[in-house]
Amino acid sequence: MEDTVPPAAAQAIITASNLLNDEQQCHKAAAHFTQAFRLAPQLATAFAEEFAEAADALATHRSQNKGSEEAWRAVVGAYLTCINACPANALLLTRLGVAAHARGKLVEARAAFVKAATLDDAVAAEAARREVLRLNRSDVTLHCAESTRYGTDIRYDVVVAEVVDAALFGEGCLATLADVSKRLAHDTTKIIPRRAALYAVAVQSPELRSRYAAGAARAREPYTVCDLDATPHTKLATLDLGELDLVSVALQGRRETVLGEAEAVVMQGGRLEGFAVYFELRDGDARLTTAPALYAGNTPRAVSWTQALFHVDAAPVVKAGDVLRLRASVAPDGGIDVLRLAYGINDAPSQATAAVSDDAPSADDVERANDGVYAAAHARAVQKAVAETNAPVCECGLFAGSTPTPGQVVVSHAPVEASGLLRPAAFDLPLARAVRVVPRAATCVGRLVASPSLRRAYFCDEALGFDVKPLNAFASPIARDVDPRAFSDLTYLTATGMVRRVDFVTGADPAAVPEACSLDVATTGVADALLYWWRLGYDAESLSTRPDLDGGGPLSHWRCAACVLRPGLSVSDGDTVRIACAVRFGCLEVLSAEVLSSE
Repeated sequence: MEDTVPPAAAQAIITASNLLNDEQQCHKAAAHFTQAFRLAPQLATAFAEEFAEAADALATHRSQNKGSEEAWRAVVGAYLTCINACPANALLLTRLGVAAHARGKLVEARAAFVKAATLDDAVAAEAARREVLRLNRSDVTLHCAESTRYGTDIRYDVVVAEVVDAALFGEGCLATLADVSKRLAHDTTKIIPRRAALYAVAVQSPELRSRYAAGAARAREPYTVCDLDATPHTKLATLDLGELDLVSVALQGRRETVLGEAEAVVMQGGRLEGFAVYFELRDGDARLTTAPALYAGNTPRAVSWTQALFHVDAAPVVKAGDVLRLRASVAPDGGIDVLRLAYGINDAPSQATAAVSDDAPSADDVERANDGVYAAAHARAVQKAVAETNAPVCECGLFAGSTPTPGQVVVSHAPVEASGLLRPAAFDLPLARAVRVVPRAATCVGRLVASPSLRRAYFCDEALGFDVKPLNAFASPIARDVDPRAFSDLTYLTATGMVRRVDFVTGADPAAVPEACSLDVATTGVADALLYWWRLGYDAESLSTRPDLDGGGPLSHWRCAACVLRPGLSVSDGDTVRIACAVRFGCLEVLSAEVLSSE
């Protein structure tokens, strides 16, 4: 197998896997597998089964909805890549499905494959696996599929599952652990994670409150995310909700379950605007916390998570000496389980932190709608387009529950997620019916930064005493939800420069073609990452997603994204850095970076 998997291939596999789990979108997964196999043919072996499932879904969809012949030919090509990549001693019978059968071209082929226990957002890399295990004198069989889809009679001694989100339960944690306990574990199996302690910090923060202001839109999710290390706030109290046995909670079934209750004396008065929740994974004496550095103490911190922010609708004023009570529970929410909080002050009855409604918009939508500057600029542009075209508005990815509009339309869309990345479906617009697209384009702008701590969050040589350098070849350099204020060692090395323009009318293919840009170096150092944000292109104005970094404007609801460079690039004042980049699957990729010396 080749030593490296291009980031675009890894992202394509991630996108395909996500689509495959959506009954309404699974037919779209085949195209992303096709893209991944073209960029990294070695992946065809590992993901042969998943590709076969996607191809079959596409075939069914195509038989019902006259699909694209070009897309079908591409899938056939990827299918052949699967066959060519696999040895003759086949383990899996794949098929192209009903459409191929109708044309008399049903192909049966055997493909070697491995399945995987839960490995979120990562491409299982066989070469790296072998090298890491060789360095650490160990051996293990790696499988490439979700554990809940993994059929086996084996009961394992150790099971590790990375299925926790900022609020612990949101990524299918309980369903995964329940399945593991029932099917894959025996009485003495070591399940990791097994135990977790839950904490909440009661905070006053006008900045966080501005994203969820009283009287504004509300999200269907009870929480969003925040980074307390980067956000001005006042800590009113800390509440310890106790330690949980995650497997025991999972085996109680899908019903609302109280996890723990706590009370604390308010140490400093203020307005209770939210609870920032973090957790600490525990295994014997080992500890790993998602607390902000401010409150982590000497406990090792996990840099992959920020904190979960539960906004308090009522935002009551509390006084020093008041008793604050908090109850945490986990409840089913669609196909997942979510953490919910209820609070009380002194003797007042408990109440939920926020009302939850199934038909409310998503958290991203709410932050977008409550961003007054953005909302006003977008509304002006949409109104202008409607007045000039006399066409109705079709919302695409702007608010949850938007309904399709027939006929010619003004397409109103929100191309940039709050995370700083483009939406995965930013280019998936009804262009054939669009008389205007608002916004039509977006320009990526950015700065090279030095920040060893940001780079170490994505690439490292050692972890928990193990040599993991070979895994760096397969780590994704794409960073989302980056707030520069969270990195005390971050230094700007260049001025802000234009990196890449994308046009949503011309589509994703032109954006995926590499283009070069240049950034002038003002400060000597080692560039660890390209920090970037977007300027949304409306007809009459341009709106920055980070006005605070674009001329000193106010904060917006958006975070930054970044491309982490490995290795870092040494630059000197007066140099020019030439960067080749492309936009693929919502991510800006830095394909190469070189210094054009001033000497």
